[in-house]
Amino acid sequence: MHDFRNPPSNGEFGCRPQAAGSRKVFRRVAFLAPRGLVRALLISIPVLVAPGARAQLILERTVAVGATIPDRGQYVSTFGWADAGLSSISRVSVDLNLSSPSVTNPMWLGDMYGSLTHGTALTGARTVTLFDFPQADPNNGATSLSASYSTTGLNGSWLSADTWSLLVADRETGGVGRLDSWKIRVEGEAKSGGTIAVHSGGTLLLGAANQISDSTQVTMAGGTVALAGYNETAGKLTVTADSVFDFGTAAGGTNTFTFSDFDTAGYGGVAGLTLSNVGIGSKLVFNTDYSTNATFNDFSSKLSFSDATLRSQISFDGGQTTLTVAAIPDARVATAAGLLCLLIGGVELRRRREPRWR
Repeated sequence: MHDFRNPPSNGEFGCRPQAAGSRKVFRRVAFLAPRGLVRALLISIPVLVAPGARAQLILERTVAVGATIPDRGQYVSTFGWADAGLSSISRVSVDLNLSSPSVTNPMWLGDMYGSLTHGTALTGARTVTLFDFPQADPNNGATSLSASYSTTGLNGSWLSADTWSLLVADRETGGVGRLDSWKIRVEGEAKSGGTIAVHSGGTLLLGAANQISDSTQVTMAGGTVALAGYNETAGKLTVTADSVFDFGTAAGGTNTFTFSDFDTAGYGGVAGLTLSNVGIGSKLVFNTDYSTNATFNDFSSKLSFSDATLRSQISFDGGQTTLTVAAIPDARVATAAGLLCLLIGGVELRRRREPRWR
């Protein structure tokens, strides 16, 4: 951590378009056979798109603080981001909210200074300045701050310390501020394999250009995985706290999230998954047969939906376990069907009781 009285000069602000990911696709190309032959040959040629690019990931985490910044003092909000799943960083963005807890002694923004640090001194920490208003800045008299900052000053490898620290300091006497909350968004290259843990307040954003290795294990520890309407494949799924899968499916669309297996040994029997923005026919697939596994059946019973009209149907086939999203039958339709059955039964019973004349 650096001294707030000697701010670093490597802060950098601005936006840069996200690099597209790469995928190997196969296109069918028709070639006419040599002269004299009446049929054409159809062959498949692999086409490599954007060679060498590794899958990109975007991680988000929101930190609720609500802490007072001492007059002519500082406050540091720190958290550890273990198993984040990134091997390197290409951009960091921060949303910051400051306010004045006292009406009679409000914060003066010109006194405040903020910085963000990744890592610790032992791991070669990197620090950037987020805000540091000059004395002549017209915002100096403000008593609150809600702002977004973007920087490439933290670019490089993901440090082994796994820590992120936001420092907010009051450099002059008079006025008291409060750090209400902050949100961090980190973009970078996904590591190959290993485990990604999505904690409370965190979001793992996947998509066409944001993909993980098929062997990467995913631990849901209270956060959200957003699929943005795309299909994805991963290794083992572990669920340790109530979490969310946001399928991001447009109306009428479907997508599939496939895992190698489910961590039955690590499942405590309490946590569940909520599926949101999911279309009928979308699936959670496990490449393992859990037809006789009581722990998995317990987990599957704790699936819930943001749309109360949906449910899951479980099936076992070809060594796979599939949870398919389906609609809950309309109660009015079920009632009408029941009444129709009663009516048909009543007519049949009456017919049988009527005397038969020869």
